[in-house]
Amino acid sequence: VQRRCLRAARDIKAGECFTREMIDVLRPATPGAILPYEIESVIGTRAVTDIPSGKEIRWIDLSI
Repeated sequence: VQRRCLRAARDIKAGECFTREMIDVLRPATPGAILPYEIESVIGTRAVTDIPSGKEIRWIDLSI
């Protein structure tokens, strides 16, 4: 069984504020990736690094 994780729906630049439209929930979940049930905690935070489209989103990529 493969788990899902949060991934960038488009290229996200450092400093951008996350919105729901920027996030896809896709398989596979890689170690350290944020899981779908945590999506509300991600929305409204800012990216601290550039995240290319399709890459998993990790807590280390966010400013909380």
